[in-house]
Amino acid sequence: MNELPGPSDPRRLGGLNWRQWPLLLAALIALALIILLITALASRATADRDTAQGWEAHTYRTMLAGQRLLSAMQDAETGQRGYLLTDDRAYLESYDRGRPEVLAELSALRALTGDNPGQRVNLDRLSVLVDQRLKILATTLDLARDGQLRRAIDLVREGQGKAVMDAARAVIAAVMSQEQSLLRARERATARAALTARLYLVALALGAAVSAAAAGVGAVSWVRADRRLRLLEAVREANESRDASEKKAATAAALVAAIGEATPDLMFAKDRQGRMLYANPSTLALIGKPAEQVLGLTDLDWAADRAEAETIVATDRRIMQSGAVEVVEELFTDPTGSTRTFRSTKSPLRDASGAVIGLAGVTADVTEARLAQEKLTNANAELERRVSERTVELKGALDRVLAETAQRAMVEEQVRQMQKAEAVGQLTGGIAHDFNNMLAIVIGSLEMAKRRLTTDPSRARLGIEHAEEGARRAAQLTARLLAFARQQPLAPVGLDANQLVSGMSELVRRTIGEQIHVETVRAGGLWPTYADAAQLENALLNLCINARDAMPDGGHLTIETANAHLDDDYALHNPSAAAGQYVLICVTDTGSGMPPEVIERAFDPFYTTKGVGKGTGLGLSQVQGFIKQSGGHVKIYSEPGHGTSVKIYLPRHFGKAAEPGLRDTPDTALPRAVNAERILVVEDEPFVRNVTVESLRELGYVVVHAGDGKTALDILSADLSFDLLFTDVVMPNMNGRRLAEAALKQMPDLKILYTTGYTRDAGVVHNGVLDPGVAFLAKPFTLDALARKVRAVLDGEGQGCT
Repeated sequence: MNELPGPSDPRRLGGLNWRQWPLLLAALIALALIILLITALASRATADRDTAQGWEAHTYRTMLAGQRLLSAMQDAETGQRGYLLTDDRAYLESYDRGRPEVLAELSALRALTGDNPGQRVNLDRLSVLVDQRLKILATTLDLARDGQLRRAIDLVREGQGKAVMDAARAVIAAVMSQEQSLLRARERATARAALTARLYLVALALGAAVSAAAAGVGAVSWVRADRRLRLLEAVREANESRDASEKKAATAAALVAAIGEATPDLMFAKDRQGRMLYANPSTLALIGKPAEQVLGLTDLDWAADRAEAETIVATDRRIMQSGAVEVVEELFTDPTGSTRTFRSTKSPLRDASGAVIGLAGVTADVTEARLAQEKLTNANAELERRVSERTVELKGALDRVLAETAQRAMVEEQVRQMQKAEAVGQLTGGIAHDFNNMLAIVIGSLEMAKRRLTTDPSRARLGIEHAEEGARRAAQLTARLLAFARQQPLAPVGLDANQLVSGMSELVRRTIGEQIHVETVRAGGLWPTYADAAQLENALLNLCINARDAMPDGGHLTIETANAHLDDDYALHNPSAAAGQYVLICVTDTGSGMPPEVIERAFDPFYTTKGVGKGTGLGLSQVQGFIKQSGGHVKIYSEPGHGTSVKIYLPRHFGKAAEPGLRDTPDTALPRAVNAERILVVEDEPFVRNVTVESLRELGYVVVHAGDGKTALDILSADLSFDLLFTDVVMPNMNGRRLAEAALKQMPDLKILYTTGYTRDAGVVHNGVLDPGVAFLAKPFTLDALARKVRAVLDGEGQGCT
């Protein structure tokens, strides 16, 4: 029998066989490495959870800043609208307070979103919109402070400020939408990180305990395996192994305790009955009790608020019954009486057979994040309330303004009707006065001519000439009235204003006299314009005559051309002008000038500051009527004692300017018929028809006449040898345009010449301009004008009007 080795036998070390010691050492090293690895992973998971919670709170702060920015903008806008509607400076306090808050909140929002490229794009756009809105608010308030309240209100009604505000709301909504998406993602990240950290900590605690127990069991197994030891030695070795296992378990527990002390989160473990088995220092600090007053007791035994404790116990019981991990939010009142919100990840604990034996949990304080969310919710509610209140307030103010506006509109309409009646009376009186003078000349001269026709033919001829002069003046008055009413037929062409001004400079000098120095300043690269050249010359001549009358002792007259662009701001302050490119013709004198009240009425018909018999008061009204009918704009700039400038703006023409025609020169030899050309005259007024027929026969034409369109078509059906159809436009049953269209179907080569005294219903004039290819002779006409126009049409040169 071999002798058992004794305690001092070199084959034994620490009560173990020397062959068993390396295995135990390797197991202990592996166990330590596993514990260190789990510890590192748990620390990393805890850090990730803290980071996620920080970003979650950051998102709440960003959303709150966005709401504050929108509220501040609406404060500023409310102050502006309230002041404009009520003229009460108390509203400016809201504007003065809201404006710096807008800039501060915009800066804060930009700082909070600086880490997000997508939000930086939104903030760049929002900054531009905020700047535009503040400028619009400031502009309207400046106008109101300067006494231009109506102008400020009109600017608000244009809707530009509302459009900018709506765009800013849309950008803020986009910012909030992105933050809401980030919030949901960050809440999920926080939950995942918290769950991971808790799982690592639970695994660490369980792993350490199980490993320590396994090491103890392994040591016992190794001792019992040595069947060569004596019974007494085996018992001793078993006792030593048990002591070692207890030490390892204590070490594992110490590691778990160290982890619990290191984390700021609450860590705890409970048994199946809800009694506290473990609570880290953070948990005990929150509870406000030492470990001996917590461990072994349930939440109902030590909680300050029993209702909260009952909720927690019920949640723990549900989790242990379901066996599933849950993330829950719970309220807890600390010893100071402060109620805080916690987010807990709770996981059931199981034994080796899988049965639930308790519950472990890790809890984070989310009170600050929830408070931020509540503030955001409250801010939204408060904002909605304030918006609702201010909407009601502004609606009431708007209703009052609308009522006042309606009342003012009614009064203004009454004033306009009175002014209209006054203007009609003035116009009627002026026309009656001038026509009576002219009719007196015509009637008186013809009566004297009739009396002296046989006794004194030379004096009778003089009377006829005086009657002709009166009739011409009546025709000029009618033409001016048509120009003022914008009913004169225009034959516009592309023209060069420089050539037109140069061509009439000699005529201007002869008209205004040598005591006035005339200067023309022509712009280089002048754009073409589109206008009736004869009417434009007449308008410029009218302006030059007015300038002459303003300089009775002589002076300086300048006619200047230039390219001009009227911008939106000019058009806004001059409603009769449209923004765009124009050719400018400016007539400037150094005369007596005009005060503002005269400038305001300068274009009124029959309004004049000249002495009796020195002006009809239709010159400037004719100029304005022609310019407006041509799509242009006219403006007077004048000061008493500093002269006057009248600026004519004619639309730019993008085609070529027509070649300048030759100015008519007096010619005693009237153009006559060639080879007895045949003309069909259609006129419903018998006396006018007879005069026209006799005039054409005097010129050598063969003339056939009709009193209406149907008769004229019957004549054409029987005789197709006519060279020209000379027809009135305004006739009953069939107007001249329809007659001409029917006649051309029978004779496609027939020449057409229209005539009328009023062009509104002419059918050959649209928007004040003759239709293309139309030949037109305005009533009344002289024999000279008739002869030249008929000859020009027959020769194929008669397009346009005379």
